[in-house]
Amino acid sequence: MPSPTKLQIDGLSWETDEVALRHAFAAFGSLESVVVLLDPHSGRPMGCGSVTFSHPPHATAALAEMAHAVIDGSTIRITRAPSDSATNG
Repeated sequence: MPSPTKLQIDGLSWETDEVALRHAFAAFGSLESVVVLLDPHSGRPMGCGSVTFSHPPHATAALAEMAHAVIDGSTIRITRAPSDSATNG
């Protein structure tokens, strides 16, 4: 089951860090977490991450308005992330 507050973001530029991702999504509401996945060997961004909002309506608004947005020159793709309970068991 998808999370009502967490969005998965793919297609990020390899230059996009957590600061840039937070800046891009902060206008939609309070963010609990912002994560850009890093390659464990190089420490460089892997082009994907997630944002978790404090309230479901904020995530819904971001999902609707940021679909196919451009961040750091790359067109992103957004989906609802699986809920934590769906991935823990």
